[in-house]
Amino acid sequence: MARPFAKNRRDGARQISIAVVISAIGLLGFDHPLGKLLVVGASAVAIYWGFCYRTLDE
Repeated sequence: MARPFAKNRRDGARQISIAVVISAIGLLGFDHPLGKLLVVGASAVAIYWGFCYRTLDE
């Protein structure tokens, strides 16, 4: 099974920023249930990827 995170810091930072942008888009529609789900899901992924990012060497 493929790793759910990149193998280098550049791609890892890109993944985290994409998750943060998706979370911000969800905040724009926070009054809708789908917007709330998007914020919760994208924020959880961004936090997980942030912890994974710290383990990368270069």
